[in-house]
This record gives sequence, C-alpha cells and structure tokens, in this order.
Amino acid sequence: RPFLEELKRSVGLRGKTTEKNSIIQKGTYKQAADAINAVLKETGSPARVSGQEIETIFLESTDHGEICPACDGLPQRMKELRDRGIMLFLVTTDIPAITYQCLDGLGITSFFQEVITDNGAFPAKPDPSAINYLLEKYRLEPEDICMVGDTETDMLFAKNGGIMGI
Repeated sequence: RPFLEELKRSVGLRGKTTEKNSIIQKGTYKQAADAINAVLKETGSPARVSGQEIETIFLESTDHGEICPACDGLPQRMKELRDRGIMLFLVTTDIPAITYQCLDGLGITSFFQEVITDNGAFPAKPDPSAINYLLEKYRLEPEDICMVGDTETDMLFAKNGGIMGI
C-alpha cells in the first residue's frame, strides 16, 4: 500500500475524482495496465497487471455507485432528436457490458441506431474506422454527420474521420 496513491495517480485518480482527459476517463484498459505496470516496475515490484485484468476490475465495480444523467430529461431530448429524423450513433471505448449497463440505466438505449463498443470489431478512437463504417453502411456523407464528444480524443476522432466535432 505504500505506493497506492502513485498507482491511482498514474491513471488519473485524485481521491474520489478523476482528472480531465486522464486514462481513467478516456484511455483503454491496456493503457491503464501499462501506466500501473510502469509504477510497479519503478517501485521494484514484480507484480504486473494485464488489460484484461483491468477490464475485469471495471466490470466488477459497475455494481457500485449510481448511474446519473448529465442533464435533466435526457430520454425526452433523445426522443425529440429521433422524432426529427436524426439518426443517433454511439462510438465508445467502453466494453459492451458497461456501455449497455449505462445506456439501459439512463433509459436511452433504444434511441441509438447503432452502438459501437470496444469489442474488437474496430480499432479504438481516434482511429476513424468506425466513422468510415457508419458512413458506408448508412450511405451518409461526412458533411451530414457530426461527432458530439467530451474529450480531446473524441475531437481527434472526428477530425480523422473528416466530420465535424462538437
């Protein structure tokens, strides 16, 4: 436990909050494992963790806490967009189990035309493969879609895919 705080800091945890654009917010399980392993190595510990082990820890921790919307009336707002004929897609670096737990908990799963998670089908953002797939599958033009995101990675994803980022 002497370097627990250093391990937490390596992925962007500060007490009960996370740092903006930290690994814990926008990184992959492999990136989290790499950051933790760097601290373990630096401290001389022979222990190591894998991305799969980090994923398992995240899955086990989803039973704790509460799923809270970022704004009031989220399902109603999503319905209004869908009713206007706007197709909604989700591209996330989260795994399917966590993604659907969150979407179902917020009551918004049904509003998405398609949900793309980190299930190995596409490279992680900011690689534009998921954008290219959606453009082709739904016969869309880049100027017809935009990426609404909350991280620098999301904006780089949009740029790499040749679409607008908000």
